[in-house]
Amino acid sequence: MNYFRNPLALLAVALAIIVSDISAPSEIQEAIQPGQLSYARSVPTISLRKPDQVVSSELIELISSKESKNPGLLQRAIGMAEGTREDSGIVNQAYYGHRDPMCFMPGVPCPPGDTNLGSFSYQQHPAKPVAMRPDVADRVQIEILRIQALELVYQAERKGMRLTVHELLQGLDLANQAPEAACVKQPDKMLVYKLSAGIDRASNTAKARAVFKENKCQWGFLDRLKQARDKKGLSGIEAIVEARKWSFFDPDSMRWSASGLGNSVTRIEQDQRRRALAVQKGLESYLKLDSKVLLARI
Repeated sequence: MNYFRNPLALLAVALAIIVSDISAPSEIQEAIQPGQLSYARSVPTISLRKPDQVVSSELIELISSKESKNPGLLQRAIGMAEGTREDSGIVNQAYYGHRDPMCFMPGVPCPPGDTNLGSFSYQQHPAKPVAMRPDVADRVQIEILRIQALELVYQAERKGMRLTVHELLQGLDLANQAPEAACVKQPDKMLVYKLSAGIDRASNTAKARAVFKENKCQWGFLDRLKQARDKKGLSGIEAIVEARKWSFFDPDSMRWSASGLGNSVTRIEQDQRRRALAVQKGLESYLKLDSKVLLARI
């Protein structure tokens, strides 16, 4: 198949590379040579005006492996940012349960025992399905992130933006850490439960999509990313770090809103830079391609 003459086929294959546990097909390896900057100009622009045409109900099978010893992209990259996975992708002790850093803040009430579980440091919450094992926690959070990925793609299209794989992954890591900063909604508990159980995937995904289309949130990650590029002249990882940092600034109260980091702009920037670099490293090691390829827009 000529992927360059069939944009939808190209995007489908690109998504499979991004989120599956397999190496890039040889046809795409040939099309994306390390350091080949012309790739960004040679690939046709693909509109994501109808994300449901791009993301199938089987995306969950592509987005991440369910095996802790063979992690998919989300588990590897976000797990590295969370500190639950090593650079090699294997899990460490924190994966099996650890106290949330917030629990060490003065005056913050926390339940006894470990509060974070799995690759994504999943936290038990009345608004989310119960997950008592790390593998179950990963399965549930992957469904949440899959819906939030659709939401970020939808928001980006409305703002006239085309996200790179790298930028989308950074937005999902921010959503995993602080959904409000990423300007994404927490999907309905029962929808997530049904999706993680494989119940009527197409119908429940459509229901989740109908909810996030009503989201009017502003000045989250995507708005800040656009601002960092267009107004501040930043690019690459510096634009991403700047966008992630300013996503924690509340324009209504004119205050920084990151209680877990003491609402300190210095600590916020340090934390977001650390996480952004960890995500980038996870993506690069997963794709095993030159980092410049990540700038190519799909």
